[in-house]
Amino acid sequence: MNFTRRGNTLYIHVHFWPGRTPAAEWLDFYPPEVVVAVGGLKPKVLSVRLLKTGQKVAFTQDEFSARFTGLPLAAPDQPATVIEVECDGEPVIDHSAMRSLWPRHKVDIST
Repeated sequence: MNFTRRGNTLYIHVHFWPGRTPAAEWLDFYPPEVVVAVGGLKPKVLSVRLLKTGQKVAFTQDEFSARFTGLPLAAPDQPATVIEVECDGEPVIDHSAMRSLWPRHKVDIST
């Protein structure tokens, strides 16, 4: 993925569409089939749509990532599909800031 922005809008350029993942093909409990996730997105997401078709995209967001679901199985545009994300502030993707929030498990290697 690549990213561009204009004002409070983030454009996610997805070059390898995640439709029909192997797990989705053989696991009945693996919904939804197509998910694009962006970790470390700082401002609150207000709305999401596919740039090519204007189709609204469902999303969820927590302190770690924004996840976009309900996407078509096949990429609607080539060579990259653009997902337009309207935010409540200037979009910033900060992976290092979220590292301190991610739960860590200590492993004892002294044995």
